[in-house]
Amino acid sequence: MFKKLYFSLIAFFFLSTSIVLSETINEIEINGNIRISDSSIVVLSDLKVGDDVNTEDLNNSLKKLYNTNFFNDISLKIENNILKINVDENPIIEDIDIRGIKRNSLVENILDTISLKNRSSFIEAKLDKDLILIKNFLRENGYYFATVNSSILNKLALIPSWIS
Repeated sequence: MFKKLYFSLIAFFFLSTSIVLSETINEIEINGNIRISDSSIVVLSDLKVGDDVNTEDLNNSLKKLYNTNFFNDISLKIENNILKINVDENPIIEDIDIRGIKRNSLVENILDTISLKNRSSFIEAKLDKDLILIKNFLRENGYYFATVNSSILNKLALIPSWIS
């Protein structure tokens, strides 16, 4: 009887514990960033050379990087003790232009209430929420049949060839 109980406790202990594998980061390699510096990404990830990291640490770092709203896509991978961080940055909003509303006070109120702002990262989900917010705001102010459309313009800076 005692042997069965002893064996059962040992079996339960070994089966219930999870094996945590960790690797030491010897180098951090960052790819895909344009505006945000490598050192900023390392600081935001909260990982550094010499850290022993496991899957949970990588998941927490991934969450921290996504919470900055700077990135559209992020992948973290450790190969041969090299942490490889691949990022795809969200574009930056240069200017938000609201057209078709003549009252400046309404335009200012709309710009104050929406979540997308000038010089912030563009996130498609925030645009969808802001469009709904603008429609509701216009209805509350008596514009019941207003339609709200968005257009995204990607502008390129053209530099004459004689400027080097």
